[in-house]
Amino acid sequence: MSALKEFLSNLLYKLGLRKRPYADEPVAGAFETGEPTKQPQGFDGPLHAETALILEDNRVVLAVGYDFQDVPSWVEVDAKTRGMNIVQMGGSVATVPIQLPMAPEGPDPLRDLKRIALVTGTKTPRLVQYIVFIFRS
Repeated sequence: MSALKEFLSNLLYKLGLRKRPYADEPVAGAFETGEPTKQPQGFDGPLHAETALILEDNRVVLAVGYDFQDVPSWVEVDAKTRGMNIVQMGGSVATVPIQLPMAPEGPDPLRDLKRIALVTGTKTPRLVQYIVFIFRS
């Protein structure tokens, strides 16, 4: 019950319908952490690197000639723009310079894909990760 009361009190504080007991004292259980917001880590924006996408028998490999400083979390594709992004753990989003062709008649072969092999790096040996694939429609 106290968790519900705390949640509703915080909601009233945020809406400005109720004043905090002390302006400089954070409310217990408030959603603010008091930490400054962190900038995304890693590469953010259009990625100018050699890329290759290989599709065969429900297996997909994306090779990117770039050494990521942050760990890639997932790869996502937008169905409307057919653009591809690599989202990293620190919050950065690298736009891959590859435009996927429109799917032939019928269902898109990428729609049901759940994981993708991501090969990254500029030197040998390269890093291979099997990460989550998200198809946004």
